Amino acid sequence: MNVLFKVYNKLCVLFCKIKYIIYFNIFLNVLLINYLYYKIWNVLNNKLALALNYTIKLNGCVIIKLIQWLNTNLELLLINSCNYDFLSKLFSRYYEDCPVHQIKYTKDLFLKEFGVEFDDYFELDTSFSIKSGSVAQVYKGLIKANANANANANNVAIKVVHPEIEYQLICPVYFVKIYTYLVTNFKCLYKYDIILDLNAFFSNLKKQINMENEYKNNEYFYNNYCNNNIILIPKPLMKSKNFLVMEFVEGEQFEKIDVSEYKKQILISFMSIFMKDTFINGKYVHCDLHQANWKIYKEINKSNDETDFNYKIIIYDFGYVVENTISDTLKNICYCLDTNNIHGLGNLLFDNIKNINNDISNTSFKDDFIKRYKNHNIMAYPYSDNIITTSINFCYINGYKLNNDLLDFFVSVILLNKHFNKYLFLNYDETCFNEEVYCKYVYDTNMFYMSICEKYDVFSNVKEFLYDTYINNPYFSKRIKYTNTYFNSLKNSSSTSITSSTSSLNHNAIDI
Repeated sequence: MNVLFKVYNKLCVLFCKIKYIIYFNIFLNVLLINYLYYKIWNVLNNKLALALNYTIKLNGCVIIKLIQWLNTNLELLLINSCNYDFLSKLFSRYYEDCPVHQIKYTKDLFLKEFGVEFDDYFELDTSFSIKSGSVAQVYKGLIKANANANANANNVAIKVVHPEIEYQLICPVYFVKIYTYLVTNFKCLYKYDIILDLNAFFSNLKKQINMENEYKNNEYFYNNYCNNNIILIPKPLMKSKNFLVMEFVEGEQFEKIDVSEYKKQILISFMSIFMKDTFINGKYVHCDLHQANWKIYKEINKSNDETDFNYKIIIYDFGYVVENTISDTLKNICYCLDTNNIHGLGNLLFDNIKNINNDISNTSFKDDFIKRYKNHNIMAYPYSDNIITTSINFCYINGYKLNNDLLDFFVSVILLNKHFNKYLFLNYDETCFNEEVYCKYVYDTNMFYMSICEKYDVFSNVKEFLYDTYINNPYFSKRIKYTNTYFNSLKNSSSTSITSSTSSLNHNAIDI
């Protein structure tokens, strides 16, 4: 009987492998047909696009995750070509478009990995709509009291990896390896190489589908921010290879909250400060902060005072988290952007390019970078909309491959770009540069960041960094005429809150 069972299992594995080989080839052919049609007619065919959508669903979550990742990175490149236009139009519809797998699979897998029946341990909330992402899906439920003596009545989120992902990975991984080998080893194919590191994508994806790895990341962020008054991280409770159980914390999407523009500016400022904190002080960086992975939690206002700021930012999904190995580089990049040090920025990018040939001297590359960079930006205002994309686009044009860690940093910023554009970026006239206005803008913004950190008693390390780098920096103090109105009006969190007339920015502030 055992022999027959082993043979049956091997046949099932073989069937899955063959199935996804066929599905992947169908996907490639339908994608090629869509591309050829677009090249000829310069428009997408809805029926062909629907056929492609069907093949994507056949291939499962790995292809959807790859498309999401490619679409985000293509936006970074600013590729002004019909190829990008085609991919952007085609792939923009595939966000969080994963089917929900059967509850039977979840229950059988839980029994296999934990040795207890799912229904003996959890009581599911049947009114909750299951959230299905590209890697896993999430249920809402309660841990039954008789299953865990330490359990309480709080809700939990039960995250389980989709089935057959290990088989869905096989063809895309081999396809990328073959493609990479061809475009890097045959001169006639060099032009088809891309600066995006697809091997790094699959390496990260393999980590994302292991819930034990996500538990470790979640635990790190929870421990780091459990005493933070603004950032709220769901507490991880239990794990296995395919399951992660954590505290259920429900929030509302930022776009849907009904609060003043001033409070929204504070919230986005805190998102910026949170990112600063992870870049500057963190061991790990969350690189997947799209709109579904952070929400707003409103605490009950016991005082009924509408001027109170009783909001927190919930951070979810710690699968795509990378180790922060370049914190000093990130500090220096931020400062170079703030002080218009284009030469310094060129040096930093040069140090983080992986494929510089030995016959290219540092000086010639830096000079070429600075020249192109200045052509794109008459004056590089701090964190203006196109600074990061211009730098990436320069690398794309010249075939330079950036260090993966730096590229992850750029992507994490771009994911929040629309909010930074509205609430934090400076609107300016490129044809009329005023150095005093420019420096005062940087100074004021960092003063505002410091004031809200002081008021809500959060991010003390970031506050000290901002003071040392900007407020107590002669570069700024010598260039502006400044009267401190922020700290004169500042009150601690137990007093009346700061009003927008005394402490909000008189302009759109900046991003990280």
